[in-house]
Amino acid sequence: MQAALKMQEDWMSNKQQILLVDDEPNVLSSLQRLFRKMDCDITLASDGEQAIQCLQEKPFDVVLSDIRMPNVDGVELLSHIAEHYPDTQRIAMTGYADMEATINSINLGKISHYVEKPWDDQQLVQLVKNALELVDLQHHNLHLQQVIKKQNDQLKQANEQLQQKVEERTEALQSANQSLEHSNKKLFNSYRQSIEMFVSLLEQRLDGSSKKSIKLHSFVDQIATTIGYEEEQLSTLHFACRLKDIGKISMSDKLINTAMDQLSDKDKQQYTQYPLIGSSMLAALPPLQHAADCIGKHREYLDGSGFPQGLSGDAINTPARILTAANDFLSFQENDSAGKFLSPEQAVAKLEENAQRYDPRVIDAIHYLLDADSEFTSPPERQISTKKLLPGHVLSRNLNSAKGHLLLTKEYVLDQAMIDKLIELEISLHETFQLYISTESCSQ
Repeated sequence: MQAALKMQEDWMSNKQQILLVDDEPNVLSSLQRLFRKMDCDITLASDGEQAIQCLQEKPFDVVLSDIRMPNVDGVELLSHIAEHYPDTQRIAMTGYADMEATINSINLGKISHYVEKPWDDQQLVQLVKNALELVDLQHHNLHLQQVIKKQNDQLKQANEQLQQKVEERTEALQSANQSLEHSNKKLFNSYRQSIEMFVSLLEQRLDGSSKKSIKLHSFVDQIATTIGYEEEQLSTLHFACRLKDIGKISMSDKLINTAMDQLSDKDKQQYTQYPLIGSSMLAALPPLQHAADCIGKHREYLDGSGFPQGLSGDAINTPARILTAANDFLSFQENDSAGKFLSPEQAVAKLEENAQRYDPRVIDAIHYLLDADSEFTSPPERQISTKKLLPGHVLSRNLNSAKGHLLLTKEYVLDQAMIDKLIELEISLHETFQLYISTESCSQ
């Protein structure tokens, strides 16, 4: 608590502090030049050991560290910071081949973001600015706690004095005190929820846990496969399925939960911007740029009747067309605009009633999947848990974590050592992996 108060005092009196850590002098120089225009104090460290010494001398708001360094590497440094300086925002820098180290930095260092080298200057500056804004919000939260505590202490003292002077008014004063404490607690909880929502927004973690998201993911995957999509193109759709509604995070419950045709014109105009909001949130992350473009257009229709921009024809790319039709198809089966629950056949008929909105190739693919007499035919594969894996099983799909990190590629042949690793990783990440293996490998 004393350390938190010390950081609060430093925050109120000094500039925000950034610590840059990299064993390559030219990289440090480039980063220093990049952040020089920001109204912050910048400290440089050439390795993890020197960075730890800097942290012992003064607190830092943001630490941007390379992962691959001699002696004390980035993972060890970020883990140390997570344990001893949890309020410091941690950002890891890594090369494309550092996936294992990146996973370790996420698990052990609890980083908020990672940046691939070479970085984009504008995106990196914005990322650090966002981290500093988050730190600023956290300090404001701590300040609010102190103010509330002081108010509660003063209120308690006043109540005690009043009780001594006027015993007959004790019950009334206690009632007022309880009301004030409830208001203060409600105010604090509201502020804390706002902070948590903002953190969730910055972390950009994939959802994909609900049954609807899983079903949409599977359906979109099969539509794309049917019309001849390649594996690399499928990843864009996978991310877009999981994050398509992320732009709603900052919207009110009223906008999210009220049917669109029941919103006022003003609220409707605001609500229809959520695809663009979600797209802008993700566009700064290189691995998600194509998914961001898809999310920004997934409520657009070919005839120009969609939102948020009223795009039409070739302005809407194929991934967005697939996601649009698949999302509408499944939504019709849950609850259509008239409040009815439709069968798959009725849902596809409704798509055809508005055929001018959709790509004919996608409608044909949906027909094909329905005619296959299964719940959206999938390749010759079956889903399996990690505990039922056996050496020799072959993955029929890429294996990604819930946060979108590629863990294993399609056609990977599992052995016992890798199976044990996957089980341990599930425990450490608190996830249940969605594994798909070829049925042919099951029979061998």
